[in-house]
Amino acid sequence: PILGFVAFDQSRYDKARTDLKQVVGILNNHLSNRQYVTGEQVTIADIAIAVPLFHSLRLFLVEADRQAFPNVVSFVERLAAQEHFRREVGRLVLCKAEYLPYHGPITGADSGAAQKGKGQKKEQPAKKEQPKKEAKKEQPKEEEEEEPKPEAKKK
Repeated sequence: PILGFVAFDQSRYDKARTDLKQVVGILNNHLSNRQYVTGEQVTIADIAIAVPLFHSLRLFLVEADRQAFPNVVSFVERLAAQEHFRREVGRLVLCKAEYLPYHGPITGADSGAAQKGKGQKKEQPAKKEQPKKEAKKEQPKEEEEEEPKPEAKKK
């Protein structure tokens, strides 16, 4: 919801934020004596865990949150420093303030529903009709003059 794909619901956001902090706390404890999730080498498990955390650190895990999870922050920073990770995911920029979604009205038929927290699909703008391209008309081929066939000789 914070990216605006669905209507924002503060209570759901607060619950998701609390749940995330609980899980990140467990991961923080797990990383207390290792560099990566399964030990000292990067695995696919690290990447699968780090990508959502990467975005959480960029959008809403502010300094106070990060201080509570130093092992997780170091873990994501280690991965983000690797060229192959950075090339695919981007540069890690830690947020200074929590990203808050726009709470204003949504234009269109569903504006009332969005303000009440009931997300509905936005109406898609009508597709512009493109003028149909006319199929190339085949130029009539000039009829080739047939050579006269020799007449069969009569006996």
